[in-house]
Amino acid sequence: ELHEESEFVESMAFEAMPTSILGFKKHPRFCLKMHMGKFECLAPGSKPVGVFKGNAVFNRSSIKACFTERQWRRKMRVVKKAEVDRPAKKLEPRGRKRKKQKPDGADDSTPCPEETANDA
Repeated sequence: ELHEESEFVESMAFEAMPTSILGFKKHPRFCLKMHMGKFECLAPGSKPVGVFKGNAVFNRSSIKACFTERQWRRKMRVVKKAEVDRPAKKLEPRGRKRKKQKPDGADDSTPCPEETANDA
């Protein structure tokens, strides 16, 4: 078993980069930033190993799991004050985005033909 595993590791070390964007999605060694999960981020100081069609290519080993402050507390750990102020990644809030209404209640739609006739 050890011989097979070492052969597999050696073959992966010399494998070339994929030739399509979809090939990076589940590749064991390389990944694109666009394919990172919601709770994944790049390790500090990680550098791209190449470029593919304008996208930076990173080693899969440089992607780390991100945890919220609440998740760290569930693991019986404490987040440092300095790290609370500078999170590694910020997510947009979930839910529907509502359009902001003007204070007078009017919207930006096109005016009615009757309104433009009275202005002339």
